[in-house]
Amino acid sequence: MGILSAMYFQNSSVSGMLFILTVSLALLVLNLFYKKWFVFKRRWIPGILIHCFLFIASFILTNKSSQLFDPAHFSKNEGNALIVKVISEPKVSGDILRFVVNAEQVVQLKTAISVNGKLLIALKLDPEKPFQLIYGDVLLIDNKFNELDPPFNPSEFDFKGYLANQQIYHQTFIN
Repeated sequence: MGILSAMYFQNSSVSGMLFILTVSLALLVLNLFYKKWFVFKRRWIPGILIHCFLFIASFILTNKSSQLFDPAHFSKNEGNALIVKVISEPKVSGDILRFVVNAEQVVQLKTAISVNGKLLIALKLDPEKPFQLIYGDVLLIDNKFNELDPPFNPSEFDFKGYLANQQIYHQTFIN
């Protein structure tokens, strides 16, 4: 349940660590004074504490594994350009080439800052100038990107959620 709630209520706060510490200390105290406080007569108390501990721990670990909350994510750094590396096989549909890249660096004036995060790129192909991309190519692109749009209709496919499961939260279109 903690994992599902973390996926639904994405939050970067780590205030749950204090809660985990409190529950752990409560379990330790209950264990030390097990006979003196007759905890064995109220067996549900340690069970509830253990369930709370597991819920909050899974919530925090799920949020911590999300790249979106990392301070080194490319969306949190401003700059003129992005240095990206192609990490998926480019797919052509019509005159649009789509592929996923991993952001390596953000370029600010004459300095480059190391960043991380994935970005979906849609590149418009010119039929007169053939353009070939392969896995592992490094590109320099403008630092202009948009967040993915949520589904607008109730029965529409949730492309944003699908890509979020792959740690892709932003997209850009290059002419």
